[in-house]
Amino acid sequence: MRAKKPDSDKNPKDPSAHSGEGAPIKEGKRSGKDAKVGASGILALGLDNRDEQKRITQSEYFLVVGGSEETHERMQDTAIRFEEKLKDRGKRLQDTSIKEAIDLLRDSIR
Repeated sequence: MRAKKPDSDKNPKDPSAHSGEGAPIKEGKRSGKDAKVGASGILALGLDNRDEQKRITQSEYFLVVGGSEETHERMQDTAIRFEEKLKDRGKRLQDTSIKEAIDLLRDSIR
């Protein structure tokens, strides 16, 4: 009779490797320097609304919520300028570094 090898001998990146409970071991997310951190969207929140209106605007990368009429309009304009600048660079938000996205956002605010 052959002895069964312990699970610890199996390569955890091998999809055929299993935990003791029979479920496949999945490769974890990358960490450290290999991890790419990106944003998939931007939430713009206005808190100065006094007229009880519910203002919500959604675009490709923005969700603009709340604010007075003036504030909401400014946030919409910022979202439009930001998305135009991103398009001019030929990029999607997901392909843009956080630093670059923040710089573009600062340039878009008037």
